[in-house]
Order: sequence, then C-alpha cells, then structure tokens
Amino acid sequence: MTLDGLSVGKRGVLLVYATDATREGAPHDMTLASKDYGKSWADTDDGITQGVYFDAATNTQYGLYAYTLKKRTW
Repeated sequence: MTLDGLSVGKRGVLLVYATDATREGAPHDMTLASKDYGKSWADTDDGITQGVYFDAATNTQYGLYAYTLKKRTW
C-alpha cells in the first residue's frame, strides 16, 4: 500500500487514503476510517478514484468514482 493522504474531522474521525497496487489489474484506492481517535479502523475498497474532498466541519467525504459523485458522512 502507498499512503496518499490523511484527513482529520470532528469528534475523533480520522481518514487515511491509500492505494493498493499489489492485486491484479489497476490499482485500487482504499479509505481507512476511524471514528474513535484511531483506536479501531475499518477499511473501504473505493476501486478507482478520480478525486476525493473531505469537509472536516461536517465529516462529509465527497468522491468522484467513474464519473459518479458519491457522498459519505462519517
């Protein structure tokens, strides 16, 4: 995995963005999320991401995936 970025939100939300290039085919982007100040983590395979924006004031992540805008609230 290659580290791509980090976002810090309110109330203990931490997001780590990484790329997994170890599998066959195109590299997959991953989001590792913690809601408890980093004590526990969950990972999400985002597939191929074209761009991500995180609004730290609202803990909302906006991502462009294959020409589709997705919204996640943490």
